[in-house]
Amino acid sequence: DDHIDHFYYAIMKPNQSSRSNPRKRRVVTVTVVVFLLIFVVAYFSMVKVLFSPKEEDIQPLEKIVYVNRTVYVDKIVTIECPTKENPPPVETHQLTTQKVVLENSSIAVIVFAYNRPDYLKRTLDSVFSYAPSYVTVIVSQDATNEGVAKVAREYPRVVHIQNIFRTPPKKDHGWELDGYYHLSAHYGFGLSTAFDKLHFKNVIILEDDMDIAPDFFDYFESMIPVMRSDPTIITVSAWNDNGRDGLVLDPEMLYRSDLPPGLGWMITDEIWADLGPKWPKAYWDDWLRLKAQRKGRSSIRPEVSRTYTFGSQGTSAGQFYDQYLKNIKLNDKKIAWKEKDLSFLQKDTYDAELKERVQKATEIHNIDEIKDGGKEEYVLRYKPADFESLSRSLGLMGDEKDGIRRTAYQGIISVRRKNHLLMLIGS
Repeated sequence: DDHIDHFYYAIMKPNQSSRSNPRKRRVVTVTVVVFLLIFVVAYFSMVKVLFSPKEEDIQPLEKIVYVNRTVYVDKIVTIECPTKENPPPVETHQLTTQKVVLENSSIAVIVFAYNRPDYLKRTLDSVFSYAPSYVTVIVSQDATNEGVAKVAREYPRVVHIQNIFRTPPKKDHGWELDGYYHLSAHYGFGLSTAFDKLHFKNVIILEDDMDIAPDFFDYFESMIPVMRSDPTIITVSAWNDNGRDGLVLDPEMLYRSDLPPGLGWMITDEIWADLGPKWPKAYWDDWLRLKAQRKGRSSIRPEVSRTYTFGSQGTSAGQFYDQYLKNIKLNDKKIAWKEKDLSFLQKDTYDAELKERVQKATEIHNIDEIKDGGKEEYVLRYKPADFESLSRSLGLMGDEKDGIRRTAYQGIISVRRKNHLLMLIGS
């Protein structure tokens, strides 16, 4: 401080020149003020660096918003049904154990969102057009986009959770996009919250750019006993990767698939207990399709999709959107799934029926041999080298994951051609 006083005195000490030159006095005054401001900023910056808490010292809280009330919790102990006599918890900003009030602890749908409030609103409007009152709807938000948070809070039934501690990812390669790491961390956060803290038994996963079919919830609810009675099923999906209009016909037809299709899917708490502890830091969807995670298990998918994605923009920058995804047919019929006998999906029964179907089908060597009219079943065997041209001819997605082509089950891809069932079998 003495040094500053001496500096100020030396500058500001009156002399003949400064008395006769008001402009010079103003310049000197401004110079001193600027110097003092620089000193103060530097001083407080140094204090902040030395004394602010380090990242590892910060104990993360999880922010849960329910019925427009915010609760910060470190543990959720029970789930109860809300009534007028048993309202949701009051707002608190303390690290404490709270009871979070939900309507049902059996099934939930979780919508993952980041920074697209208009997309989220369209998705939630679609979800609430068909969601039964006993299904809990969770919006899991990555980061703190205010527009997304505002949309989530507009819906009284939404349980809003936020992954607010979003840190720069530790990437394996510098060229990788941060988004794939953030996305995987967000999915891990949302699913862990739904299963491990809210204790749901079954969780349906959606993204914030999806419309759903009228029978979306009936479909998934009917699949719960199928999943739980068959350990060879890893997921149930609402999506058909090859579900373009012209390649599908029967809204009641279901298939087993060796690859989890995604874009609207469900897992149980038992599956999460297997996947959760080893959840990847990036590329969760490709990771889920690896043999190490599938362990020989299959997914159930419909012929006609129960979801439709309108998200041309996102982490994957609209990958495949214009060529494939925007042309997927969304089912518009309400099927009474709870009245259906779904026992045919059990592995032993399904495999036996599939084998018989292949044996009875008409074998062809070219898709031009398929007749017009009627509903027959065909088998076309192809060489792997020919699949790219064949997939282009039919309008199929031609890529593969972990050596398996999309929608294939035991090497068989089932699609429609002129309303006939066509089974493509790689040689």
